[in-house]
Amino acid sequence: MLGLALWYDDANGNGLIWCEDQGALACIRPQYTVLDGIDTLEQGQLIRCKVAKRETHRTVVIVSGVEGSIPPEDLRDILAEQKKSAGRPSLRVVA
Repeated sequence: MLGLALWYDDANGNGLIWCEDQGALACIRPQYTVLDGIDTLEQGQLIRCKVAKRETHRTVVIVSGVEGSIPPEDLRDILAEQKKSAGRPSLRVVA
């Protein structure tokens, strides 16, 4: 599955990933997640990962590659726009 790194703290190994399946956000936890051949993650990186449900939330089990990235300032703009439109319907009928 592809995911987008929304946040990652290199000091403690915790992070948050938006997944292409549009399900709940997935957590990166150092005790559950393997960064396979990757030293660190950065905000905006597009990653290839495997996600599983652990306890009460989704957890990234393995990050197997980095496919590219979105500049952090663009990611902040995308997330801010999404927050503004959260109360509005997201589907439109087009005739």
